Amino acid sequence: MSVKGKKHLSMMFALCKTIAESAEHLNEYSEDHFLKQDTVTGLNTLEASLESFKAYSAIQATRLFRSCVENDLYLYSGDFASIVSHWHTSVLRTIQMLWTAESQRCPVCDKPGNPFYTAYFYRNTGGSDGSASVSRLWMQCPGCLNCYAVKNSSYPFPVPADADTGSNRYIRIAEVVKEHMKGGFLLFAGENNNAFTSALDDNNYIIQRCSLKQLEDRSFSEELQGCFQAVLIEHPGRSADLKKLLENALYYLDDSGILWFEVRNLGVDLLNLVMKGTPLPESADTNVFLFPQGIEYLKDILGFDIISRRRIEEEGTIEFVLQKL
Repeated sequence: MSVKGKKHLSMMFALCKTIAESAEHLNEYSEDHFLKQDTVTGLNTLEASLESFKAYSAIQATRLFRSCVENDLYLYSGDFASIVSHWHTSVLRTIQMLWTAESQRCPVCDKPGNPFYTAYFYRNTGGSDGSASVSRLWMQCPGCLNCYAVKNSSYPFPVPADADTGSNRYIRIAEVVKEHMKGGFLLFAGENNNAFTSALDDNNYIIQRCSLKQLEDRSFSEELQGCFQAVLIEHPGRSADLKKLLENALYYLDDSGILWFEVRNLGVDLLNLVMKGTPLPESADTNVFLFPQGIEYLKDILGFDIISRRRIEEEGTIEFVLQKL
């Protein structure tokens, strides 16, 4: 992000604070039409600035808040102050993440990125009320065109519990394995090895498991280079270094073996967010989104062939099957 970009964010921060202070006095000075007009004008200016950073969720929140002001909701709501506070906090959070993004780099090719979009997430806290107050920012790398999440220590975003532990998903993965190989050694990188083993249900396959972190660090076993006829990676987008993760997966793979993984279909998620204002579900939490150009970039630098690529519509993901060149 340039110095100009930082100055722009500083102005947005100040404008956001001014709007919140004005809105808090709307009820007290309800006859002051200039105060209302100034608040709406400020919101219009802020929305235009947010659009330049592609902060879609903050734009949705700002439009909703502006509608509340334009329709004099502050005259009828007994809790308008909390509406102001919620809007103010969510937009400031987005601005802070945009500022933090300046110091971070793409985990695929180590280049600085540009703002791509921000999103609110539903958080499953175990209660009946879903929360969409946690937001996250993705940058797009101009080098490899993949997207990566900005890590903000002020607003930690924990890895969600898996919502896709149902048998259908693992039956689908098992069918892919059986389609490409009739038996052999498999390496499963993930947490749900037992679910996959049950779905595979075939003694012709010998399955070993490692964590995503072990594969990323290559701390599983140096001696097993080229020993596996298939490597399966569960939730690769959660890796801090996707390029290294795939590189190490290929290290363990036999020359004729297959590498399977799937990632979120960002196109669908983004369409729902921009067109419908729909916050992303927990299962969309990921550090990296692969774009068509991005997987081609990885293909060129890592040396693999894409033998299968298909959309899994019911899960909102894209499935890849790769093979060494």
